[in-house]
Amino acid sequence: MRTLNIDNENLNILKKAKDNNRLMHVYLFYGDDKIRMVDTALAFMCSFYNDDLNSKECENILNKNHLNLKMLEKLEGKSLIGKEQISELMLELSRTSLTPGKRFYIIDGIDLASTSAQNSLLKFIEEPVNKEEIIGILCATNFSKVLTTIKSRCGLLYFKTPSDEEIENILKSEFEIDDAFLLSSIAKSKTEAFSIADSKEFSLAKAVFYDFIEIDNQKDFTLFYLKYKDLDGISFSYFLNFLTKFYNASLHQLKLIFSTIYDKIKEISTNLDLEERKQRLDALLKISVRKESYVQVKYLLHNLLIDFFK
Repeated sequence: MRTLNIDNENLNILKKAKDNNRLMHVYLFYGDDKIRMVDTALAFMCSFYNDDLNSKECENILNKNHLNLKMLEKLEGKSLIGKEQISELMLELSRTSLTPGKRFYIIDGIDLASTSAQNSLLKFIEEPVNKEEIIGILCATNFSKVLTTIKSRCGLLYFKTPSDEEIENILKSEFEIDDAFLLSSIAKSKTEAFSIADSKEFSLAKAVFYDFIEIDNQKDFTLFYLKYKDLDGISFSYFLNFLTKFYNASLHQLKLIFSTIYDKIKEISTNLDLEERKQRLDALLKISVRKESYVQVKYLLHNLLIDFFK
């Protein structure tokens, strides 16, 4: 089974409503990570069939090929979900199911639906067929683009952006430990992490970071600057985020974990006292602020080296 990205807090809210017979017939999930919203919706559907996510029934649901699940999303090559897609969905839901059990429809990107499509859905929400048998879950990353009238008729569940540590734990199942550490400082979802991980900017920023934490003397300082003084802005921003997380981690008790980065954090924590590490974090903050004023990377990089190794 693929690794799921589930919001357990919202899943428990839904399960509690189910246990208390207080479920609404349609919910609107909104937040930054569509995969997390859809995975949570699928896991919730599983709870009606089998508590074991590894069961055959749940495997079919999680693979989106269960007979009682209707998935709808923007068609490839289209900019919006069209009214005809909603009409087709409503027609399918009006038919008798071929298998027993609760039926679900999930619209992945209701904020990408046209106004006419949303109005068609609104009518369906207001006059649902088989209300007791069907649950709808609408997912949106842009809450403002969902019709107010739809919002008012849905149970609203906000999917908050996970912390760096939560993101890192999620990513450890998909990436090497060190990559999970670095990606969690710049990505706010698993989807975004996969996109960034494939970029040349991420690869370059990793190289800069690893070279930086190996600087040991004046010669290293000079060679590093000459090598990276023409670094592009995106890679430099990633590098600053990596370094900031690295020094933030050095201020806290470390987990016992084998990796290049964690070994280096331990080394920094041993070689620099707490005040020195705080000073380096302050220097990083100042560089990050100056970066927003479009100061050239080579000057920022030179100042960072001076602040760290003077």
